Amino acid sequence: MAAVALVAVMGCCGCRFGANPAFAAAHEFVRVEQAHRRLEQAAAALARCSQETKAPNGSAEARPSSALANAQRGFEVAWIRSQRTTAAFLSRALRAAPNAPEIARALEFVASDAVEVATLVRATTKDTQAALRMLRSAERTFVSVGRPVPVELARALATTSGRVHDKKVVGESRRGPM
Repeated sequence: MAAVALVAVMGCCGCRFGANPAFAAAHEFVRVEQAHRRLEQAAAALARCSQETKAPNGSAEARPSSALANAQRGFEVAWIRSQRTTAAFLSRALRAAPNAPEIARALEFVASDAVEVATLVRATTKDTQAALRMLRSAERTFVSVGRPVPVELARALATTSGRVHDKKVVGESRRGPM
C-alpha cells in the first residue's frame, strides 16, 4: 500500500522512480502564483486604505492612520516575497527547464506587477523614485535573462522617468537598459 502511494505521488510530480528528481516547473510555479495573488490582495488593501484615509475634500493630504500604515507594511512584505519567490523560480527554471512555459508566465508577472505596483506607489505615496526603482528592477530581470522588455513596462519606465517622447522607448519592445 505504501509503495503504491509513493509511486502515485512521484508520478504526480513528474518524477521517475529510480531517477534523480527533475525540476518540475509547473509544480514550482504554484509558489509564484500564490505570491502573485498575495501581492494583488495586499495592493488592493493598500489602495482601499489609501482612499479611506484621504482628506474629506478629496485632496492628496491623507490623515494618518494605523490601518494605512499596516496596509503599507503588508504590501511591502508581499512585494518582497513576490520578488524573491519569482527570482528563485526563474533562477532554477532557467537552468533546469529553459523552455518551460512557466518561465514566460513568471516574466509576465514580473512586468505586470512592476507596472501595477509602481502606479500604486505613485498614487498612494507620491514617491516617483521608489516607483522608478521597481520598474528598473523589473527591466533588469528581462535584460539579465536575455528577453525583450515588454512594451507596457517600457512605457511605464518612460512615463515615470519623464521620457514619454523618446520613440525608442515608447511603442516597441527593446533589449537592454535605458
